Amino acid sequence: MDLFHPFPPIPVVIATVFAFPLFLFSLLWISKSVQNRDKKRAAPQAGSSWPVIGHLHLLGGPQPPHIVLGDMADKYGPIFTIKMGAYRALVVSNWETAKECLTTNDKAFASRPKTHAIDFLTYDHAMFGFASYGPYWRQMRKVATLELLSNYRLDMLKHVRQSEIKTSLKELYQHWSENKGSSDKVLLDMKAWFRDVTLNVMLRMIVGKRIPSSGSDAEGERWKDALQDFFDLSGKFVISDALPFLRWLDVGGDEKFMKKVRKELDEVAEGWLQDHKQKTASGNQESDQDFMDVMFSILSTDAGKHDAETINKANCLNLILGGFDTTTVTLTWALSLLLNNRDALKKAQEELDIHVGRDKLVEESDVKKLIYLQAIVKETLRLYPAGPLSVPHESTEDCTVSGYHIPAGTRLLINLYKIHRDPRVWSDPCEFQPERFLTTYKDFDVRGQNFELIPFGSGRRMCPGVSFALQVLELTLANLLQGFELGTPLDELVDMSEAIGMTNLKASPLEVLITPRLPAAQNFSSMLTKIHRDYKFQPQSEDCGLEWFEMSWHVGFEVMDFGEPSNEELSCWNLTPDGLRTRDVNLTRASKKALRADLEIRRLRLAMWTVSRDDRNGQRDLDNYKRDVSFVHLQSKSSKLERIISNAVINQKSLTNKVKALEVSGARPLLGHIHNLLEGPKPAHITLGDLVDKYGPIFTIKLGMKPALVISNSELAKECLTTNNEAFVNRLKSLAAEFFGYNYAMLRFSPYGSY
Repeated sequence: MDLFHPFPPIPVVIATVFAFPLFLFSLLWISKSVQNRDKKRAAPQAGSSWPVIGHLHLLGGPQPPHIVLGDMADKYGPIFTIKMGAYRALVVSNWETAKECLTTNDKAFASRPKTHAIDFLTYDHAMFGFASYGPYWRQMRKVATLELLSNYRLDMLKHVRQSEIKTSLKELYQHWSENKGSSDKVLLDMKAWFRDVTLNVMLRMIVGKRIPSSGSDAEGERWKDALQDFFDLSGKFVISDALPFLRWLDVGGDEKFMKKVRKELDEVAEGWLQDHKQKTASGNQESDQDFMDVMFSILSTDAGKHDAETINKANCLNLILGGFDTTTVTLTWALSLLLNNRDALKKAQEELDIHVGRDKLVEESDVKKLIYLQAIVKETLRLYPAGPLSVPHESTEDCTVSGYHIPAGTRLLINLYKIHRDPRVWSDPCEFQPERFLTTYKDFDVRGQNFELIPFGSGRRMCPGVSFALQVLELTLANLLQGFELGTPLDELVDMSEAIGMTNLKASPLEVLITPRLPAAQNFSSMLTKIHRDYKFQPQSEDCGLEWFEMSWHVGFEVMDFGEPSNEELSCWNLTPDGLRTRDVNLTRASKKALRADLEIRRLRLAMWTVSRDDRNGQRDLDNYKRDVSFVHLQSKSSKLERIISNAVINQKSLTNKVKALEVSGARPLLGHIHNLLEGPKPAHITLGDLVDKYGPIFTIKLGMKPALVISNSELAKECLTTNNEAFVNRLKSLAAEFFGYNYAMLRFSPYGSY
């Protein structure tokens, strides 16, 4: 047997050499083709699609769309597509896929779809909430988050929220007082009351206006109806959205109605704009700027296809529309859930009694202590998110979601209602259990980080007003629960049926029996007086230049405790003009502090004074650091209070300058304490820290000729960076900053100001 085989022929060798790479290439090509096929794998499409309109017939039935889509998710899975006329929509129903859409693919889904209603009602997409993703949206989003809805701005306008909620609460008490029967219970539609409270808070903060309570102003009611029409139309399917070539026919008359609603809203917004322009031109600018004032100061030039005035109107309306309906809806559901779960209602009121008491009304500073009330709000937002389907997104580029290829132009609908009731995440998902947010889910919040609970959305398109919304929700609910006992006729359960609309409306009115729950009606009225008490009177002659006034006390925050006016004081309401005299007082923080500290003021009746500005008609609260206040006081018993206020104003400088922070000893001429910081072996922060033991957490040193305040505890740091934030917002000028900072052009070193 031969030990060696004969060498293969040359052609065979060559064929083998070339065949092997060809084989490898074929394998790679097949593998790549399979991968590409997988990448192009389309998400499953729901059945029952009709020609032309797709699945729209399913969404227009008797059940709300989020319920219909939730049932479809049980059949097709947590991700599927539907056809909305000529457009395809991706429906997501679990938190994992929602997170992928709003994080990994956040930029791809950052735009909004264009619809017939949005074109007409949003000033051609000038409202940033409906604007397509791009430079204009980024600019307006920046204005909203950094200027209008920042924590600093919201804190500056805190007194407006508190004043408006207290005013609305007082009106609720007056309604009870005027309509109570033998049972001391009055039936009221709380859905309407929540609507009025929320709208007035929004209006006061955004444009400095107020609409009287329900039914008392025909123009105001017409405008409220126009707001509701906006919501109905913006979520409505218009045939031309599915079949664009039919737009010119205006099938159903929707375009005509949209033009009518747009005109009504624009007329009101234009009136606000002209009022603000006149105020600015006359120099009568308030120190507390509302949002429209801020927009005026920022929008000095036009942006793209929109002029500055259109942008101002559009985005002020956007903020009102974005907060008004959703907050009203959430408050309505919260109270409905509490009335159907009386143990939770009782716990919330007991918490208020423990942490706030019954001798003062709830303020925003109290809400952080109301842990159970915060849990109630979270549980309400979980069960009944104001927008159960997210506002639609639209993909601007191809992307992959859960392994499925999603082409550009696909609309995204996230079913928040389904996600918030996912039994994989929530135990007893359909039950109202606020306690879950005190135990298992105590670290969950609603600010877009926990995708199992995203009532305000997440990512680039998340609602920028989440902090504002929570402040209004919690403060309004807390004041209502503290002030009134609440029940239903015949102790029946509240009907929890949902209406069909863009927001998750309650289908039926929320009729509630109210009774003041504080120790006595008189005490309740008296506490309201401390915040905003008004008795209206009209002078007998026009010669005095006075019209209608409200008897208000704005100097103190909560410390005044006035009793009910006596009959003698009540008779003073009809004084002749000779019985009135005015005096201007420059009211500063120091004088307010002196007034609050003086026991004599607490004993004086509120009825002795009136303030000649009616902030319920839209003017600013007088409760501010510095304001020219025109006091109108009555002849009787007024001299003592006048003297106290005069002395407080005259002595305000001595009051503010009396106590100075300690100055560290050992300052050298010219150098001050610089040698202590530079010559010693320790770093400057250690040296200053050692001085705390001797001089306390606040003291001053001299850096050359300049005094410097040194703070060494969290409470004082908070006071400097919140209460006195604007006072300390500047930067120190130095030679290094001037040279290396391009003459202070670097943002970090530039002085506080317009630049």
